[in-house]
Amino acid sequence: MCDIIGSLPLELLDQIVKYLDLEDIVRSQRVSKRWRAILSCDTIIRPLLRETLTFLGLDLEGVSTDVALADAMSYFQWRHNLQYARPIKKIFLPWPASFTSLPAKIQCRSRRLCCNMPKGGRAGMLNLETGEKSTWALSGKLTQIVDFLKLSDRYLVTGSLGLWGLHDMAAYDLHTKQKICQRIPPVGFLEAIVEDKVVFIASAGSQSRPLHVWDLSLNHMQKIGYFSNLVLYHVAATEKILVAFEINWEKRPPEMQQTKWKTTTGQQVAKGTFHLPELADHHNDGFKWRFDRCRTFGHKTVNHIFLPTDRYDTVRLEYDYAVGQLSAQRIRSVDPLYKGSLTICLAPNVICFWTWRSDHIAIYNATTGTVNLPAIQMRRGLSSWIRNKLQRRDGPRRFWDVFGDREVLGLADESGIELWFFSPRFVPDPQVLKRLKQNMAHI
Repeated sequence: MCDIIGSLPLELLDQIVKYLDLEDIVRSQRVSKRWRAILSCDTIIRPLLRETLTFLGLDLEGVSTDVALADAMSYFQWRHNLQYARPIKKIFLPWPASFTSLPAKIQCRSRRLCCNMPKGGRAGMLNLETGEKSTWALSGKLTQIVDFLKLSDRYLVTGSLGLWGLHDMAAYDLHTKQKICQRIPPVGFLEAIVEDKVVFIASAGSQSRPLHVWDLSLNHMQKIGYFSNLVLYHVAATEKILVAFEINWEKRPPEMQQTKWKTTTGQQVAKGTFHLPELADHHNDGFKWRFDRCRTFGHKTVNHIFLPTDRYDTVRLEYDYAVGQLSAQRIRSVDPLYKGSLTICLAPNVICFWTWRSDHIAIYNATTGTVNLPAIQMRRGLSSWIRNKLQRRDGPRRFWDVFGDREVLGLADESGIELWFFSPRFVPDPQVLKRLKQNMAHI
């Protein structure tokens, strides 16, 4: 058989390859040695790798395009698996039989799985790389309940809920095991961890609400202004700057106000207003809108505004601190399944929509504007009290929490946790998987 494509000049092949997407290029490399050699040259691989690292947000962490071909192919497969919701491996970890209630919060970041313990002021953690377990106490009083839990690449922050908000806080440095404690006044709910800065935000019911930033390097809590209709904030930890965006729905079109604050003193240093075309046809006629939690990737922060339209639209906001620009992208949905859904940003351009009303999630690719609906089949590994509870409840069994990052997506229901692994650079081997199951049973 004559290989017409393989016989073309490289200059012409470069122009043809530009019309192929990542999946086509990876598949075409399997045709023949000639095709693999052509599609593996630097003029094709390097631009594609740069685009892939940006898609995964790894460019924000300093990952270079100067890598071997095998490494580049692993990044391509990682991106392909994530954007099409096709995990390399799925593992299921049933809840321990000793659990008398389900954890209130679960986190999975940087290859660590963490949840609060049903009894006592403790949090249990599993290292997904080694399978080892560890326990982290909130304070000396084990009668306290861990109501809030956040996990970042370096810190684990837990808190107990008092009458009006957070009171007892504990932050652990996962590298040095150092514990930092704060007994703080009611400042709101634990919102995010950005490097060594912990952000608290007041109840959404407040008309005008402040932000508080806990600087773990100084063990100092700072109040930052008062905000109405806050839709996005970005913390530049190194520069000790917080940038906030509020929206005024009374204006037509809605007006966005940007302010900049010092996290060390709470002083406002800049202010400005502008309009977003994506919100031009919306105004406040008594409708309810809400926004999800911000997620920061390096110098970029992503968030979402949910609009109560007939199509249940969402507006994706992205702020790039490096260039000082806020951009918006309209996500139009015609499926009422995702009305009132929540989102998790697995990567800067990958969004997971989920709703507790059904066993469905949706993976949205912001670069192409496409949505994939993966199948979910949670397995039953139930303790006796959960099994009795399920038998008494009418209707289908539903999962109640979704969490994770660009490497691992976690789904939790009454039976346990299912973990989806997307990156070929990180998949637990059978020995690690065995330790994970053993330690999960005794966490």
